[in-house]
Amino acid sequence: PELPVKSGGVRQETVEALAAKKRVQESKNVALIISIMGVHESSAGVQEAGCLALFNIGLSDSGLLSRVRDAGAVPLVQKALAAFPHDVVLQTNGKGLLDKLGA
Repeated sequence: PELPVKSGGVRQETVEALAAKKRVQESKNVALIISIMGVHESSAGVQEAGCLALFNIGLSDSGLLSRVRDAGAVPLVQKALAAFPHDVVLQTNGKGLLDKLGA
């Protein structure tokens, strides 16, 4: 098992989750982002980064919104919002994405 690492002194993330978060932040690949979010459901940082990345993809190309929706983003984001109700950034990113998707 990996040891938790303090990230900004607020939340603890594993080294693996921090690496996954970085991959999400750098990716424009909807399927990859959804996959990483699914693997790291217990990581608020990964969920936050994933919601923001998917939201930004939708902003840059509204045609990609259907791809985001079809890839399973809605239930994944809803699950993340329920899992981390006190994470303000995640709540903002996730709700913004759901609004953009019309969910």
